Amino acid sequence: RIVLETRLDADDGLTTGYLEYVQRTALEKFGSGTTATTTENNYDEIIDATPPDHTSSTTERPKWMYWCSRQNAEWFADPTVDVGVTNAVQHTLLCVTPGITIGFPVGTRYEDVRQFEHTRIIKDINREGGCGLTNNTACVDLVTAFPMMAVRSRTPTSAGMMGIRMEERDALDKDKRLLLWKLLQSEKYFGIDADDVRTANRFIHQNIVDIARDNLKG
Repeated sequence: RIVLETRLDADDGLTTGYLEYVQRTALEKFGSGTTATTTENNYDEIIDATPPDHTSSTTERPKWMYWCSRQNAEWFADPTVDVGVTNAVQHTLLCVTPGITIGFPVGTRYEDVRQFEHTRIIKDINREGGCGLTNNTACVDLVTAFPMMAVRSRTPTSAGMMGIRMEERDALDKDKRLLLWKLLQSEKYFGIDADDVRTANRFIHQNIVDIARDNLKG
């Protein structure tokens, strides 16, 4: 069978359909299958929706592949805002950790699949290849089939996030932030409940001292 391993931390989330997209494209690239279609939406302005240029011959089959996204939404707990603060991050040559997937078909051994730090996946694969395709860039699918691929919780419950807040210079403008918040609530994509977010936001700040103590334990 085709093997797929996807990274997802407990405090992060993936958009509805992301794993299905990875599974469908894995069948297409490693064997027979249908082509996943790109979802058109009203949120394209938030992200760079330009698809990667995969120009390898259709007769080639990779020995392994990576899937990842270069963008994600962020949620910050904030006592001054009822539902916290949302933002979006777009990278050029960096895979965000939620949703990174390694895949390989029958005939490839796990130890033959190259391993990369998430900050090096795109750069190293573009330079070195190694998956068996003529076009190195086709060894990684930079997923752009959704308006937002992942959401990350940037809260003090994560070690290293204590005291870190979103810088206003990095923030989306008010209108785009509202679009992003609507997208995160949409059942079509993330289905995040606003009341649950309010509860989490209050809980974090009511228990910030205990959270800090817990973080000190490592």
